Amino acid sequence: MLQELRQSQLTAAGRARLRQRVTVEHCLAKIEQWQGDQARYLGLRKNLFDLRRMAVVHNLHVLAQLWARGSSLIQTSDDLSTSSTGLAL
Repeated sequence: MLQELRQSQLTAAGRARLRQRVTVEHCLAKIEQWQGDQARYLGLRKNLFDLRRMAVVHNLHVLAQLWARGSSLIQTSDDLSTSSTGLAL
């Protein structure tokens, strides 16, 4: 699998996928940094809610940074699914 990933990095499409993957992994790492590596609650439902809550907090942090920079990268909700702004979806 690692060899396949290395080969895909050699193409333009592979590098584009890698950039998207890095953005998503960075978001997840930030959420893990805030949340910790252990479940806070007993039960899947409460922990899933906690994860989604942290994703919302992360998105608000990203939007605040973009707003502070005066960036024109703030998009409508239709464009967020293909965004490269670093929002956790």
